[in-house]
Amino acid sequence: MTERMLAGIATASQEELELFIDQRDAIVEQIRQSILSGGTVEPYRERIAAVLKADPLVQKRVEDIQRENQQGIAKMNQAKKQKSLYDADYAIDGFLFDKRK
Repeated sequence: MTERMLAGIATASQEELELFIDQRDAIVEQIRQSILSGGTVEPYRERIAAVLKADPLVQKRVEDIQRENQQGIAKMNQAKKQKSLYDADYAIDGFLFDKRK
């Protein structure tokens, strides 16, 4: 699962990363429960080490996505601000005065 994610990490979406992290957490919890119930860590040692090596790459991609999201929000806020500058506040109930000479 980790190898598949790393193969496509550059194009992975936020949803794909969330799903991967959730699935990985579930597997890690199963391993933890196995160890706590008297199992040994030896069969998992190499796999755990390989997964931990991948963590910085996954974390970097998550940070990249967060940065992209923040930039998108900043652009939307800037666009709203610029639009509001051009939108005049007009009073709906205006008064009209006629001057006759």
